[in-house]
Amino acid sequence: MTARHAPTEEALAALRFLEPELAHQPCGVDIVRALLDPRYAGEALHIVEDDEPALVARLAYHRLLPQLQRALASEQIVMTPRAVRAVSGSSSQLAITALRLERMLVEVGQLLEEGGVEFVVLKGLATRHLDHLETWHRQSSDVDLLVRREQLPIAGTILRDAGYTAPDEAHVLMDKGESWRSPLGDGVDLHTRLHTAARPLPTRWWQTTERFETAGHRFLALNRAGRLAHAASHYAVAYPNHRILSSVLDQQAISIVASAEERAAASEMLQEIGVGDIVHRISKRVATLLDDPELVLGAPSSRPLDLVLRRAYDRPDLDKVAMKLAKTFGMPSVDRRRVLRNWLRPSEEYLASGGYRSRRDRVASIARRRLHARRDSARR
Repeated sequence: MTARHAPTEEALAALRFLEPELAHQPCGVDIVRALLDPRYAGEALHIVEDDEPALVARLAYHRLLPQLQRALASEQIVMTPRAVRAVSGSSSQLAITALRLERMLVEVGQLLEEGGVEFVVLKGLATRHLDHLETWHRQSSDVDLLVRREQLPIAGTILRDAGYTAPDEAHVLMDKGESWRSPLGDGVDLHTRLHTAARPLPTRWWQTTERFETAGHRFLALNRAGRLAHAASHYAVAYPNHRILSSVLDQQAISIVASAEERAAASEMLQEIGVGDIVHRISKRVATLLDDPELVLGAPSSRPLDLVLRRAYDRPDLDKVAMKLAKTFGMPSVDRRRVLRNWLRPSEEYLASGGYRSRRDRVASIARRRLHARRDSARR
């Protein structure tokens, strides 16, 4: 099916960078635009039956099944009845998960408030209430809360006493906080930073929050500029294309209603947490893909972290080791020491979580991956 306006080569190149597998779809650029931009007004996109499984799988990976269901209902995207039923069934399961997470947010929020722990709700659970047209448009897989570093031990004790599973080395988010599990197996991530490469959030952002309500309870989220910056900041850790389109979804939803002042403040926050340069480079690709120049955030920079992240992203062999090192370089020293210690002297739990039989097997596996990556790069 031919789109109303054929995408430019620059838009195709941007999609190949952000999501190479979707770029193989005949109308890949228009599919992404139809899913991520509610203002999309292109012609109906008919998906070939043989392409449906791969397309649905990638959209599920990027947590875009709610957007696909909406596009199917409006006939912006046309698929076989069997595929439509499969998407509908998966969406029903996601709705059940969403209700469970909302309930857990209320429970954990009450526990932390009673314990005197200050927190801010991050990511999906905040943006679904404040930024998306319908709450079901934003899929979430866990509850993400930002807490102050000095209160992290208190928050962990509160959750442990409430029956949440204490993290071991296989589950601790060594680079940004701690990950806990509810009795039902759902995750609660306590962040002390927004993500791996980010510096701690400056105090002023804790003081400029926005409220939202769910199940009769009120919670704090970052203000609109902060949410916009947080969504875009995940471009710094989404390589190679780790669910990056869900961050694009959030950025697009927030940017549509954000003012020029809020976009400028978002860029300032990106600079403050140390990822403004890489976000600027990647958000230019996002803006090209979605044909929206207002999606460009951040600013060029040549600080050491910027150069290390840039080198990791520019490697043609998708070198994950280079990206891990870049992320570690951007961490505060206390987190960097913990991560490096676990890399150099991994525990049995850490090895098992990575599928390694021993430390020697881990070293050999990493060496083999790097050798194959170099060979693939040479062939290109």
